[in-house]
Amino acid sequence: MRFTVLGYLNDLFLADEGCVMRAPLKFVGPKRLSADGEWEDNPSKEWSETTGVLIRNPDKEEAIQTNRIAGLRGDYAIIDSGVINYINKFGHMPSKNHKGADPASELFHQSLAYLRKLAPIDQYLAVRGTQLDNYQLVDGFPVMNWISDPLINLNTWCKPNRSGALKLSCKQLA
Repeated sequence: MRFTVLGYLNDLFLADEGCVMRAPLKFVGPKRLSADGEWEDNPSKEWSETTGVLIRNPDKEEAIQTNRIAGLRGDYAIIDSGVINYINKFGHMPSKNHKGADPASELFHQSLAYLRKLAPIDQYLAVRGTQLDNYQLVDGFPVMNWISDPLINLNTWCKPNRSGALKLSCKQLA
């Protein structure tokens, strides 16, 4: 099963809108399904298959990119990422207030936009201020611009009918 996480920037400003991607749609376990439908090792697995211990930064490239864009380094560098880590730790990273004025409808809208391969709204990705301000704003986790296709196989609705009861082809359904 694949998971993604979208969430808010950690601010208290009523005028700020939108949501950001925290982890792309992906398999979180030791194996993932390739575009060819074969199981393969997952380079961004979120736990060890031998020990069961969670991996702190399974999406290193996203953390590095956010550090670069937000000017984060040293004690403020992002070293956490991933679906499971974000769900377990959001709101606990910097010692600051929690997000206020949640725009839930925008979170829903951006989630659908991601699945439709539409670009996120640039203003939602804006980080500004000092290292400390930016670290608290991103809540110690990556903020990413989704550029990859979230759906591996777009024809999941069109599978052969194994029972033989329905004789329609995919071309007939289109």
